Amino acid sequence: MSALSLFTLFHTAASVIDLTRDGDADTHMTTNVEFIDLTGDSDTGEEQEQHPQPQTRPRQISRWVLRYFFPEHEQQLNPCVQDGLMTMWCCKLTSYYTHVRVGDMMIVFASKTTHKRTGLVMYVCRWTEILDVHAYLNDPQYRHRYDCMYNTITSPWTRNENGGPWHRGDHNDTRRGKRNITDFEYDQTRTRVLLSTQFVDMHANPQPLPRHLEHLTHTGIGCSKRCREGDAEALRAWYLI
Repeated sequence: MSALSLFTLFHTAASVIDLTRDGDADTHMTTNVEFIDLTGDSDTGEEQEQHPQPQTRPRQISRWVLRYFFPEHEQQLNPCVQDGLMTMWCCKLTSYYTHVRVGDMMIVFASKTTHKRTGLVMYVCRWTEILDVHAYLNDPQYRHRYDCMYNTITSPWTRNENGGPWHRGDHNDTRRGKRNITDFEYDQTRTRVLLSTQFVDMHANPQPLPRHLEHLTHTGIGCSKRCREGDAEALRAWYLI
């Protein structure tokens, strides 16, 4: 193999950039990738280039029921709505956050336990930013927020005065789930924070979805991300976000 071919092969390998985050296989992208035919089977004997397009998918809508809502508290932990910003990163299973991208939507429904009926919308949002959890928790501009409740410099993280009585690793932190760890311990494994400046807060007076979006109503356990083509655009248009 000539020195020129070796240089081309090295340059090709160095051009592959892995943007995968949190094990999210469908966010893998490559930039400036050159696929070189080194088999000698080319009709012209010259190197053949291909330029693949980045993978895309329709906007998804995460839908789930807020079963832990405490009306006696002015602030809620998840989602946390404060000072014109909605954030979400703790409490829920990792699957609630996996594969979420900027531009995706979320609908949070009221629980029958707290609102006497199902299918009522408390929050609708469009995610406008995704941050690393350490960057969020240690950023001075967010330090006053209710869900900004850890100093991640220490190991394990140190709780501060934010966040109310939850996730402190004490006698109140009893929910363990399938992983058999407390919420305090589970929080140490988080990697992403979802942020939105485009949201509608209806928690004080939840409302059902309009008729043309009724098929998005979610009343079960867990998080559903299934939706029809065009649903995200229709949801955004209706709620003006």
